[in-house]
Amino acid sequence: MPLPAPPAGGIAFLGVFLKAGAGFVLFPVLSGSVLLMLLAWLFSRWVKGASAYPVHWL
Repeated sequence: MPLPAPPAGGIAFLGVFLKAGAGFVLFPVLSGSVLLMLLAWLFSRWVKGASAYPVHWL
């Protein structure tokens, strides 16, 4: 049985294998996205010469 690389399909594979609900898949994706946004915001505030983040909101 061919499996995708762990970063690409690990969460989806575990969700199907464990018969988990949608929250199991959404929580890691949502928390990872929020963490990346927080790190980008902190980086833009602490590094001199970095552009302000976010540039604008819709």
